[in-house]
Amino acid sequence: MKRFRFRLEKVLDARSIAEREAQIKLGEAQQILIALEAKRDKIIEELDFLSEQQREILSNGVTAGKAMQHHRWQRELTKQLREQNDKCREAEIQVAKRRTELLQASRERQVLDRLKVKRQAEHEKLNQKEQQAILDEIGGRCRPSGSRQPDSP
Repeated sequence: MKRFRFRLEKVLDARSIAEREAQIKLGEAQQILIALEAKRDKIIEELDFLSEQQREILSNGVTAGKAMQHHRWQRELTKQLREQNDKCREAEIQVAKRRTELLQASRERQVLDRLKVKRQAEHEKLNQKEQQAILDEIGGRCRPSGSRQPDSP
């Protein structure tokens, strides 16, 4: 009985490695996106706080210089928020791209996995047939060819 050997085992190993690398790249892209979103949320919180503070200052009466300073800072935060939103969109695109790459790598590995299982089943079936043929041959040798079992009376 021959041992099963899948001829594409090295290709399967390479596909498994490619799938693991795609998983790692997806994880890294997701971490970057999470960090960018956290930074964006922080800017939004700061803008909300600044707006609230500006309402208080305006209701209490404030100098023109102080109002201008708040206005400039608000414009700067708004600009940073736009830039951060752009970075988040780019990161989301990267995550989607990495997810697609992972799905493709996973499909390629699964195709080879299914082929391996199929070939292994074929190998098992062939081995069973060979073993049965050997057993039949041994059984045929043990029984004399000219003699038959007598029929029961």
